Amino acid sequence: MTLVFAASIISLTMRRVLYLALLLVLPAVVASCGTGDDGADTGTPTPTRRELSPPLEGGAQSPGPSERTNYRELADWRLPEPEELPPPPADADGPEFSPPPVPQCPEDWSQYARPAEGFRICHPDDWEINGDGYVTQLFQETWFSGGVFKFVDGVQGAHVSIYTINNYARPFTYTRDCRQAYAVTFAGQASVLCPDAPGALPEARIIAYHTRTDRFDYFVNVVPYFTYDAEDGGYEDYVDADLEELAIEIAHTFELTEPVPR
Repeated sequence: MTLVFAASIISLTMRRVLYLALLLVLPAVVASCGTGDDGADTGTPTPTRRELSPPLEGGAQSPGPSERTNYRELADWRLPEPEELPPPPADADGPEFSPPPVPQCPEDWSQYARPAEGFRICHPDDWEINGDGYVTQLFQETWFSGGVFKFVDGVQGAHVSIYTINNYARPFTYTRDCRQAYAVTFAGQASVLCPDAPGALPEARIIAYHTRTDRFDYFVNVVPYFTYDAEDGGYEDYVDADLEELAIEIAHTFELTEPVPR
């Protein structure tokens, strides 16, 4: 009995010590995760530089299919065609509504080419490639993801993503789910634009272009971010207009090439 009683006392004492330790540590953990310098709850952790994995914007994709699927044959995954959509309205003055008829690369920009996927895109030297590589999920064929990112003081300011998907990989549905999609000429051919697909904070919006060839669906997305205020430790509800316009200009250099087998 004496041994059992002593063990109970020790156990109770240890539980009290652990409880007190949690009381001391937990507020510090909460403060570091969810508050600003003034103690106010920001709801957004301080962003950190990281390697990115696709999809490079929006929320994570839902689980993949349970069997090999030809998505172009499924009505539920049908994407709008340019001939089914109106052109942008006459008063739509944003540069996203008017890609150049023929994409051109500025002389002082770098070129990012993917011969196997059949495209190239240009970008200023202070933008960097991130999140690029092949993506595969069970029962889906491999597809390609790549992004051109601008980091401002280590924080994402804007990016342009490119996805090359065949008909046995699940397509992105930004243009299908768009409030109003439009027919535009993009990469020199008839394409579809969604100018304001919702993003996942701190993404301000997703400007999504979709163009299709016999072999691939190409999705090119422009994603501006709300501006991060390092002093306040949170995001402001505005974007850098010059940075957004430059990201659109980068997207408009996207050019299709004849795919070269790997």
